Amino acid sequence: MIKTILIVDDEPDVVTTLAYALEAAGYGVRRAFDGLQALESIAKEKPDAILLDLMMPNMDGHSVNIRLKSDPSTASIPVMVMTARAQLKELIEVRKDLQVAAYLEKPFRVKDLIAKLSEIVPAGGAAPSA
Repeated sequence: MIKTILIVDDEPDVVTTLAYALEAAGYGVRRAFDGLQALESIAKEKPDAILLDLMMPNMDGHSVNIRLKSDPSTASIPVMVMTARAQLKELIEVRKDLQVAAYLEKPFRVKDLIAKLSEIVPAGGAAPSA
């Protein structure tokens, strides 16, 4: 069964590039361009994982993640954060409430994204057990 990834980023070129790469790696892809669109998309159909930018208009990625993790119906969806923030690793270590499965600092190589994502949600197989 194909695993679906929701890409959430306010930069259309980034979303298009990532969507192309994920589809080529065997994932299904849905797109959202801000936090509110992401929450609407998730309410309609839960993805297998979320690739989430932190810095976005309308609702930032941190707020989206807090909402997801506080709702029992979405708390178990793995979230991979991507951001241009240089100190992301330190932020995650200090803010344990971020509850992310993985993170990538922009710019990153697509093959690094695919490798991290495949550890969280393999493209064609079952999600790894906890």
